[in-house]
Amino acid sequence: AVGRLPAATCLVVSIALRTVTGAVSSATAATTSCAASCLGACCGAAACAATAAVCSCRWYLSLSASRAIYAISVVLATVAGLALRYWGQGVSVSSACRFCGDEGVLRVFFAMAVLYLVLLVGTLGSTPFGRAVHTGFWVPKLLGLAGLLLGAAFLPPMALLVFGEVCRWCAFFYLLFQIVMLIDFAYSWNEAWLARDERTPGSWRWRAGILCIAFTLLAVCVVAVALMLDFLGSPGCELNTALPACTLVAFVILTAVSVSPLAEHGAILTSAVVAGYLVFLCYSALSSIPDPACNPQARDGNDDLRLGIGLCIAALSLGYSAWTYGGGGGPPPPAAAGLVHR
Repeated sequence: AVGRLPAATCLVVSIALRTVTGAVSSATAATTSCAASCLGACCGAAACAATAAVCSCRWYLSLSASRAIYAISVVLATVAGLALRYWGQGVSVSSACRFCGDEGVLRVFFAMAVLYLVLLVGTLGSTPFGRAVHTGFWVPKLLGLAGLLLGAAFLPPMALLVFGEVCRWCAFFYLLFQIVMLIDFAYSWNEAWLARDERTPGSWRWRAGILCIAFTLLAVCVVAVALMLDFLGSPGCELNTALPACTLVAFVILTAVSVSPLAEHGAILTSAVVAGYLVFLCYSALSSIPDPACNPQARDGNDDLRLGIGLCIAALSLGYSAWTYGGGGGPPPPAAAGLVHR
């Protein structure tokens, strides 16, 4: 039908169709461009708001989640230190490895020590700011730890030696802290089991459990002292005989005093736990003697047992202290419900 129309009419119809098609295409492109612009603006604003919330103290973790993260960070740093100490040089592509051997351990824990020292200063006192530092600022904390690790790579060997010597002297106070944590843990354990029996009149099941565990620990301590006297006691090594004997006398006297009327709040379970720790310290001291004549382990170069037990005790004491005393200061943040909140 169009073919039978005059040429002028066909030209007019063609121009009209092209005009309508162009208008529709322009409108569609404009709508799509506007929608894309709006979507991009919304996504950008949301990303900026989320980043600002994460980097600020308005984004919190719950106290339990914060404690777990701090404990996990210490565990990961310990694992990393062990890996760098024993296997770092084997996987290094360069002979001048800055994070291998003892230097690697010192560099990693220098960064961790500085980070936790800053957190200690920031959380002093029961203030809202201390609570915010304890449960917030997670992105700055991670960035700060990464920066500290990077900076530790450039520490000179003399600075690492000074840091290692400071750690050596601070280890004495850490041992005292560890004893306090063990005593507190043993008392809490004893009171929890006694409370279960007291809720059931006439029940002695949990008291029997306390006695069984306590006597088992004390028996293990006696056997351990006997083994140290047998295997580590050598002629000419008076310390190898005197130290286990003094340890045995000490924990026997302490146990007797704790169950006597002289100790108003004494508990045999607490005494048994402390006795076990004293025996471990005795074994740790004897196995650290560098003279092969008095320490067969120094001759063999095998110190895995002492290292493993020490790491387990340190992990348990740090985890217990972080979980028990890591409550943070100040009032709780707003909307403090759930694992993560703002």
